[in-house]
Amino acid sequence: MKHAWKIIAMAALLASSGALAAETPDVAVKAGGQSCVAGVDGDVCSHFFGASDVTVSIVGGAKDCAPSRAVLMQMSTRLEAPVEGAVTPAEFDGCKAQELVVHLPKVTNETEFRVNISSGDAKTGKVILVPLKAYPRDLMNPLKTWAKDEHFSLVVKDKDGRLTGFLDRNDVVYSTGAASAKTRKLTIVVADPEDMKEGKPEGDVLYLTEKVKDMPLVSVEKTAQGATAIANIKILDGLSADDPLAEKAFVKIFTMISK
Repeated sequence: MKHAWKIIAMAALLASSGALAAETPDVAVKAGGQSCVAGVDGDVCSHFFGASDVTVSIVGGAKDCAPSRAVLMQMSTRLEAPVEGAVTPAEFDGCKAQELVVHLPKVTNETEFRVNISSGDAKTGKVILVPLKAYPRDLMNPLKTWAKDEHFSLVVKDKDGRLTGFLDRNDVVYSTGAASAKTRKLTIVVADPEDMKEGKPEGDVLYLTEKVKDMPLVSVEKTAQGATAIANIKILDGLSADDPLAEKAFVKIFTMISK
């Protein structure tokens, strides 16, 4: 199943001479409801799952427009290689606004790509570089495997249903009530422990608070009665938006408390 993403952000605009030309068209990029300026706000809008369709929108054509070309490049440590047939259309009129559909291939690990959009000749033409990173669809496997183990039990307390909705979409086994007696139980509570009227659940507990003031913070305290983790990080919107970075962070937090 392919997932379509719409990208809206300023991409890195470079002239082949090294100078940024004023008439170079803007490129809009949007992903997961976020927008950013690549190279200024970082690359927070360039992370996607593999086997996804990403739309790169060229907002306006250049004043000295020329036929344009686009190609998806797969990057590696030593070289870059074109991914044939990955951009539609591959050639277009540089005078007009344009929407390019980039077909990211399926990947088995984190893989860097770049869309090279060029116009004019190699010496005087302009180049737009749009960095993308693709992630495999199995990021949730550590949690899914743990939750299916007959010795473990995952309990989720989430009154708004934002986390349980994500877990349901990813086929993660969990319960919302009292779990049967097993070797180990992990309870994920979508709330601040200070706001909880009831006491701490038995076993290991992960509180997702999303009360971030400055930097995201995850603290873990382990005792003989079990581990308690407080994740002060905004992550639920990202999980709802199918953001691989949010999934990666969520699994990392789970791993911290489940080991």
